[in-house]
Amino acid sequence: MSNNYYEYLANFNNISDNQDGGARKAHRVYVDNALNRQLGRVGKTYGKTSKPNKPTKPTKPTKPTKPTKPTKPTKPTKPTKPTKLTKKSKTTKNWKLLFSPSILVFDKLWDMGSNIYSLDSFIIKKAKPNKDLEKYIDFDKLVAWHKKQIMDLGEFISTDTMEVTINSVTKERKGIMAVNITTVYDSLPQVPYEAERLPEDDIEMIGTMIGTVDDDGNYPVKVKKSKEYKTTALVGSKLISYRVDENPVRKKSPSAKVDPKNDRKYKITDTKTHGKTRRLSAGAYYRKHGKTNKKVIGDVCQIRGNDPELKCLLKRSNGTVYWAKKSKSGAGQKACGKWRENCKE
Repeated sequence: MSNNYYEYLANFNNISDNQDGGARKAHRVYVDNALNRQLGRVGKTYGKTSKPNKPTKPTKPTKPTKPTKPTKPTKPTKPTKPTKLTKKSKTTKNWKLLFSPSILVFDKLWDMGSNIYSLDSFIIKKAKPNKDLEKYIDFDKLVAWHKKQIMDLGEFISTDTMEVTINSVTKERKGIMAVNITTVYDSLPQVPYEAERLPEDDIEMIGTMIGTVDDDGNYPVKVKKSKEYKTTALVGSKLISYRVDENPVRKKSPSAKVDPKNDRKYKITDTKTHGKTRRLSAGAYYRKHGKTNKKVIGDVCQIRGNDPELKCLLKRSNGTVYWAKKSKSGAGQKACGKWRENCKE
């Protein structure tokens, strides 16, 4: 038999479940008999007793919560103003445009004419001066003709998105004419790590407009007399190349910004027509009278004492002023009115 059985027998008459009421282990005690007296356990509890639970502390009464203040009604939000459009940044570039000037010569009045260019090819590396052109006109005269006609063209070929100023018209080399311009336009969006975007279409359009400056034929040029052709020819040019000019020709300062110190009212000039003469300076005249009279542009003056020819004061797109000769068409000379002398000198 197991030890539990003998233990049961030993305790059979030694334990009472009726002490302190109930049959729970916590209240079973050893009765008074010879064995329990000998072992000294009379009245002691039998088995393990569970510790009485500590009396829980009475919870503090919770304070009554304060009544919440009524929330103020929120003010209606003002409608957000539309954000102002930020001004686009501007880009300024100097360009060098190369042209091959040409003349259109006629055999007869009803003839369609023959176009003779200054180059025998439009590929610069292969191009050579066209010897046929030299039979009728000197190339330098063609460059001078263009300089006279297109220096004031900037304001007419400028657009809402691009401002154009023509700085110079020069001979690049024989057969090639160079036109230096400055453009100011809205910066184009650029892609990272890619080459800068340039307004190439606009530059080609400017080249076309320069090349057809006299498409109406109002300013023909004189050519050498020939049995085959008439003595006058129409002038044009073709754009053959263009690039951004990293070393541009120094732009002339607007006449109003030139320092008037040592400003000479009269200059000594030497020309084929008039020889060495004393001439009224357009810049000095403008700086002297332009500050007090805004209508100085359009003044008509006899600029040389020994020459009765009248000249009109006009302003170029780059801000410089000059004395203009009366043209047959009157294009760009509206400010001159009826060409009556009204000089302030």
